[in-house]
Amino acid sequence: MEKVHNISSILIGELRNNKFNQNFTFMVSISAYLLTISALVTIFILLNKQHIIQKCKELTWDIEDIINGNGKAYN
Repeated sequence: MEKVHNISSILIGELRNNKFNQNFTFMVSISAYLLTISALVTIFILLNKQHIIQKCKELTWDIEDIINGNGKAYN
């Protein structure tokens, strides 16, 4: 029961104000910050490149249509 209380204390943040608690809190906050920043940068890049990806898909479909003989009449 003592171990369950210790684990729940760590998760809830009810540890005494010691060096381990300060370091643990700092590392978790830095990790959460870096994860959030990387996710936001990824979303920003994907939204900006979405039109390029769509044009590439359409070009690929056109090439497949030409190869299969189902394409438009190109000169």
